[in-house]
Amino acid sequence: MRFTLTLVIIIFGHTALASTEVFFSPADSAKKRLVTAIHAAENSLDIATFQFTSVDVAEALVEAKNRGTRIRILADENESQNGQSVIPFLQGEGLDVKYIKGRFGGGMHHSFVIADSKAVFTGSYNLTEYSDKFNFENAIFTDEPRLVNKYQTQFDKLYGDLLVKIPSPATETAVAEKEPKHFIGLSISHLGKILGEDSMLSDSDKKMMWGACRNQYVR
Repeated sequence: MRFTLTLVIIIFGHTALASTEVFFSPADSAKKRLVTAIHAAENSLDIATFQFTSVDVAEALVEAKNRGTRIRILADENESQNGQSVIPFLQGEGLDVKYIKGRFGGGMHHSFVIADSKAVFTGSYNLTEYSDKFNFENAIFTDEPRLVNKYQTQFDKLYGDLLVKIPSPATETAVAEKEPKHFIGLSISHLGKILGEDSMLSDSDKKMMWGACRNQYVR
């Protein structure tokens, strides 16, 4: 169910209308509202995200970037390396990405999008298909100036403080591939029997077998 609230804001003697839309997943299409806002952005989009796996949102951001919208992304350092994350894709498309950790091993758990410094989309909703289709989530989209300014101030502060830009794929130094790990077809109990005290294997044979199993996964 979606609700739309209209607030009357009086600023320096002038009256302005501010609207706030409320979304609850999976009943409402919060993603559709967010993509609409991304398509409508003319100047800038600032995104702070913990999890980001939504292809629809990622493609909308690439389209925005290609039409000249300035895009800045703050991503959680650990989650951005997740195999399902679209952050590497966005980076490869030339979007400006930085990542951040929380304090003392914590995470960057923010989830909000600021459009043109005039509206903000935020809530428990992460930029994932699970948030849109399966999870119980909440999200709001508001253009109330006082709230938007607070989010913009926080984003600008985090974006400039102690952050590391993710290396560009074009300039990243090639790293030699590590030898892949494989499952070996022996159970731990079977290995124990082979290498136990009563085994007929010599000490050198035991060491050779353990060496062959090093860094391998055992079923």
